[in-house]
This record gives sequence, C-alpha cells and structure tokens, in this order.
Amino acid sequence: MSNTKSNYINKKTLFICAYREVSVRYLLYSNIYNELSHDDNIRLVVLVDENNLSYFQEKFRLHNIIIEPIFYNRDLKTLKSPLGALFATYRLLTSPKGIRGENSTKILHHFQYKKEWSKAIRGKFIFIFISILALISSRFKIIRNLMIRLEGFFFKGSEYDKLFDKYKPSMLVVSSLGSMLDSYIMNSAKRNNTKVMTVFHNWDGPTTRGYKAVDIDHAIVWNSDMSNELVDFQDIEEDNIYIGGSASYDMYFEKINNNGVEDKNLFFKKYSLDLNKKIIFIAPGGQTLWPDGLEMLEGILQNIKNGTYAEDAQVILRVHPNFIENYGTNANIKNKNNFKLGFLKSEYRLIIEKLQQEFGNLLQLSIPEFVPLNNFVDLPLDDLNTLADLFIHSDILITQYSTMLIEGSIFDLPTINNGMGAYSRRGYGKSAKFYENATHIKKIQKFNAYDNIYSVSEMNKSINKYFLNPRIKSEERMALTKSVLGINQGQSGKNIGKHIACIL
Repeated sequence: MSNTKSNYINKKTLFICAYREVSVRYLLYSNIYNELSHDDNIRLVVLVDENNLSYFQEKFRLHNIIIEPIFYNRDLKTLKSPLGALFATYRLLTSPKGIRGENSTKILHHFQYKKEWSKAIRGKFIFIFISILALISSRFKIIRNLMIRLEGFFFKGSEYDKLFDKYKPSMLVVSSLGSMLDSYIMNSAKRNNTKVMTVFHNWDGPTTRGYKAVDIDHAIVWNSDMSNELVDFQDIEEDNIYIGGSASYDMYFEKINNNGVEDKNLFFKKYSLDLNKKIIFIAPGGQTLWPDGLEMLEGILQNIKNGTYAEDAQVILRVHPNFIENYGTNANIKNKNNFKLGFLKSEYRLIIEKLQQEFGNLLQLSIPEFVPLNNFVDLPLDDLNTLADLFIHSDILITQYSTMLIEGSIFDLPTINNGMGAYSRRGYGKSAKFYENATHIKKIQKFNAYDNIYSVSEMNKSINKYFLNPRIKSEERMALTKSVLGINQGQSGKNIGKHIACIL
C-alpha cells in the first residue's frame, strides 16, 4: 500500500475506530466499508487494537487503507482507574428527560452499579455522590456540558494526538457515544479540530451506554425511534442525525430477495438433522448478562424425548461468542481457523458435552466461524449467511433479550423470549423480567411479536402453540421488522457509506 503525500494530497482523511468486535464487524465487514474504500476521494485510516495490528495489516494487505494501533491494554487500565470508573458510572446514570419521556435504562444501571460500588464503605459514599451529581446533571444541560469537558480534561487521549497531527483527518467515525476507549480518541479528535461521527451498530446504542462523552457532530441511526432518543437523551440536534437503516442485516434482505437460501436437504445433512422432525433453534444470550442461559436446554431436550410437544423435534444450539475461552491467548489453539468444542469455557463445554452424551442427535451445534484474537474474536459478516439459513429452516426460535428477537422477525420465525433465570448482577434466581425495564426492550415489546415466558410450563405452552400454528403473531413480527429496519432494507450499508462520504 502506498501512503505517499502525492497520492493523498487531494483526498479527505477519515479515521475509523475499530478495536472491538462489534465495530470491526459493522464498520469494516459491511457495505459501509465497501462504499468508502472504493471512493477515490477518501483516504481511510483504521484504528485497531495494537495486540492485533499484524492480523489486520495482513487481512487488509491488498486494500488501499492504512492501519494504525490503539493502545488497548494501557488505556483500558486507565479506564478502570477509580477516577475513570467514577466518570463512566456518572455517564451511565445521567440521562435528561426528553419531550417523549425518560430513559428507563438508567434505573437498571443504578441498580447494577450500586451493588458494584457498595462492596466497600467508601464506595457506598462515592456512589451516593455520583447518583446525586447524575440526578442534577439530568435536569440541567449546563452541568452535563461541564462534566463531559471535565472528563475530557482528565482523560485527554493525548497519546493519539500524534496520529491526528500526522494524518489531519476531517472526521473520526466510532460506533458508540463514548464507550470504553472511544472516549479517549474522541477527546483527542475534538482537541485536534476533527469532527466526530457515531455510527450505531445496534438498536440500543442511544439508551444503554450512558450519556455521550463529547459533543457529537454527526450520528447515523437505524430508525426514527433512535433518532428521537438521541435528541431526548443525548442532546444531539435532529439536523445532525441521519436515519440509514442497519448495515448488519443487508445480507439477510439480499438473501431473501435473491432466493439465496441453502437447500433444505443440504442444510439438514450439514447439521446431521432428521428431515422428519421440527427444529427448535436456541440462541442463549451472552455470558456477561445471562450466565445461566443454558439452564433451559436440558428441560427442552427431556420434553422432546418424553414426547411432550405436539411435534417430534430436535434442537440446534447457537453458541454465543462470549462462551469462547481465552481468545487468541490460548496456547492450545492449533488452527485458529477451525473451532473445536474445547475452545468453550469449561462451564459451558461440560454442560454441552453432558447433554450430547445423554440426548445424542437431538442436540446439534451451530458454532460461529471465527478467528480468536487478543481481547476478542473476529467474526466475519458472512457468518450471517449461516444464521439466515438457521432462521429459514428452523420452526421456533428461543433467545434472551437480544437482537435475535428482531432477526427472527425478519424471517417471520415464531419466537420465544426466555425470561427465566437471572439478569446479571441481580443474584441467582431473580427474574430476568427486570431487564424489560430497559428502554430498548420496551421499544420492541410493544409490538407483541414474540412470547415472553417466565416458567417451564409457559415455555412448553408456547412451543406447542407455535408447532400447531406457526402463523400466530406473523403480522406482529412484520410490524416489528418494519419499525426497526424499515429504512433501506438490503441497501443500508451502501447508503450509510455514501452519506459519510457526502459529509466528509
């Protein structure tokens, strides 16, 4: 790759911050990147985790882009310092009341982090101080502005000034409002007269990660609800928000529209499935929020074995990437491109191995194709092809408060949301229903597009209901899809890329 001054003299430079798996997948593996990388007027500089620098340099070796490092381990240590934790908690608890109501997610944050801070007497008093400050800030914009500037003073991100001075970018693109290390780079951007754009990779971004870290110049969201949330809860002007749809799911709509579905016989053969049995597709939530996500699995398999359900069935378990152990630091990894069950964290591996021994072919696994890296796993966007076939050929989806609730609706798949078990940090046995107070969950709950279950009997009832009539709630699933993903279906990445280029 060439990076001579003569090659770039007439180009605008765009920084893309992509050190997390979600930002890598959304910003680099979607049509957003394809559109930007083919624009002759743009010089792309991608910021990645320094621990994975060589991997991404090789991966994008033939692309006309520049790869630069983010100092992940060092900056994360700073982020987790007492002062860093104070500012992070403050922003999570701060949310102004908008004309359309309040962000109820801050109630969950208060519950969670009160427990975290209250492990020591000193922490209890610090948390009380943070809570009072957040309450005052939520009512007065001038205080919110003061606090983000105060955070910027203490956490300048000065180590990135050299990069901004070297390339003089016109804009920095991040996938959050200041989560993790994004805030440092955003502060450096602002100090170096670089505009900041947030391109949200998920529908919960405006409400679940706290108040913004800097004054955002531009934001790109999935839908009008997210736009309203940025106006109400993040003090971002509506004129600076673009509704572009979701680039993640372009592949789904392309597959549906172009009839790119894998042949049913081949699909069943690939997963060693019985063509005469229905498929229950189980996709537990990630370990961080749902550590007990596999607990329902044994009960469902036993019910299948006992003939409890209206149809003979089998289970495909989609293993969440959070279940993977040690990432690229695992010395036992022989071939990083092939997954072995041994990659799973021991507590999940033992559960799955036990169930496979007991129930045999009734349980099959779908494991994402991934490359284990330091600090995260690299998931190719093509993995969505695999997921699409799972959605299309399955008869029922069971998941936990995840984007799968939306993805199932795209394919008109009868869906059950598992509300049993514990929401993280609440203590074992407490109802996950508590999580339904989150603003982004409330937003999709209102469509009644899936069943919420809180007991084994409710689970069994829902499974039988959908086996007997899979068309139940079909219209509701369509309405949910239209509301969340109604813009630029199949063309979102391309349109978002063009919009970024236009602003640049």
